[in-house]
Amino acid sequence: MAGDLWLLPVAVLVATVAMASGIEGGTLFTPLFLLVLRLPAQQAAAAGLITEVFGFTSGLIAYQRRQLIDWALVRSLLPATLPTALLASLASGVLPAAALEALLAGVLLMVAISFLRTVPPAEPGERPVPWGGEWIDRLLLGLGALSLGAVSAGLGEMNAYVLLRRRCLEAGPAVASGVAVVAISAQAAAAATLIRLWRSTEPLLSGVLPVVVFTVPGVLIGAQLGAWLAGNLPRLWLERGVAGVLVLVAATLGLQLLVPLTLR
Repeated sequence: MAGDLWLLPVAVLVATVAMASGIEGGTLFTPLFLLVLRLPAQQAAAAGLITEVFGFTSGLIAYQRRQLIDWALVRSLLPATLPTALLASLASGVLPAAALEALLAGVLLMVAISFLRTVPPAEPGERPVPWGGEWIDRLLLGLGALSLGAVSAGLGEMNAYVLLRRRCLEAGPAVASGVAVVAISAQAAAAATLIRLWRSTEPLLSGVLPVVVFTVPGVLIGAQLGAWLAGNLPRLWLERGVAGVLVLVAATLGLQLLVPLTLR
């Protein structure tokens, strides 16, 4: 177990980036667990989801202290994410993980391109109306929640896209409210995952616990640092940073799909 101590500083760094941008740490942790630690897919997703719960809950507390969370917005988004993440987590043992990861990689790449695209600023008092309105927002968030429940990644990125790009909210409240949505949805998905692992006849928890014992303390620290950073970064920097991370994650997930099954 001591040989995995390097996971602690890595978890601090990943959580800092995730919390500052609103993306999910699981988006980076799950490929790391698969490719570097060579955990089976179910163990990697479970470890990523459990780690994410602690990191985003810590970030939720930090943002709440700064009163940046728009709870009315959070309540309007949860019906599209909470049940989907819960059901996907319960069914993740039979869902085709490779297909979901390929879909997620494609979605993240498209979102990254959208973040990199220059959008003219709106006129004072003008609020742009996104194509498709709230129904498209709910569809995108539902897709992100499906990926969250199955592979512990996707919802944070969809939140960032919907709130920052489609709804053009200010960076601070958008990231803070997105963190709250992910935290609550991930808590439900993690509870379902733990129940499924506990009832499983395979020793799945044996591969998860030695990992989260290092990642959980790291994300608790990194989430606080990231929440502080989010309020001190210009919006353009934040969007470009999110796009860069998403391109990296999409490439990592694509590489993961090419790794022989014997290495996963």
